[in-house]
Amino acid sequence: MIIIKLKGGLGNQMFQYACARHLAERNNDVLKLDISLYQPGNAPAGDTVRSYALGALSISAQVANEEEIRRVGGRRSSIILFLRKIIAKMRPIKSYVFDPAVLERKGDVYLGGFFQSERYFKDIETIIRNEFRLREPMGEQAQAMVRDIDGSDSVSLHIRRGDYVTNKNANAFHGTCSPEYYHAAIAEVMKKVRSPKFFIFSDDIEWAKADVGMPARAVYVSRDGITDHEELMLMSKCKHNIIANSSFSWWGAWLNANPQKIVIAPKRWANDTCVDTSDAVPAEWIRI
Repeated sequence: MIIIKLKGGLGNQMFQYACARHLAERNNDVLKLDISLYQPGNAPAGDTVRSYALGALSISAQVANEEEIRRVGGRRSSIILFLRKIIAKMRPIKSYVFDPAVLERKGDVYLGGFFQSERYFKDIETIIRNEFRLREPMGEQAQAMVRDIDGSDSVSLHIRRGDYVTNKNANAFHGTCSPEYYHAAIAEVMKKVRSPKFFIFSDDIEWAKADVGMPARAVYVSRDGITDHEELMLMSKCKHNIIANSSFSWWGAWLNANPQKIVIAPKRWANDTCVDTSDAVPAEWIRI
């Protein structure tokens, strides 16, 4: 049995699932999910409180029960867990660097990590694309947006603020993309796409309007009535993508099936200089 311990928001959970799904496929084994961090009071200190988010997608894995987690994960003393945290803080952060040894593990495996590189699941791309579809049809507002996206040279543009601004730990680690990044990305798209129409996704639409300044042909997507899962799928339906340093819009761009897509990503993916982000985005994406 393979068990993956999920952590973080929707985009993070998708990376973790995709890696574990590949290992289960290689080993012809069962994949289950440890979602214990989403139970009340279990979020690590200083982290943004999140919810389990993969249930809206067409994934094949089931949630592990407590006995399965104990059997596969084993019992870890508080002292060992404390020492591991101290050692982890002393090492360079490698969340975005592919480690082939992860996919070589055999037998019962309990996985923990972020695994934020497509190299962990590129070999099962068809499976991942098939499972990362919505279980239920989109609502009316999202469906209306799909029609607009399909009928134009659509470009998604994602601005991530939220806890990247309000949570001091997240701000120190990630930081935010500057207005200058978005200006350069828009200019790059304007050179390559004849008549682009920009679809703006953000958890701070007012900031996007006031501080970035959008092209005349811009539609503000994020609103009540469109869920996070629907937003991600709407990004993926755009013909091209401008993403933030965010796993959420990373997946929106990766799931975009347009073979001629242009994807623009920030060159600086993290504020923390200890973080190696060389595998953070596919080689064919443009980094600015």
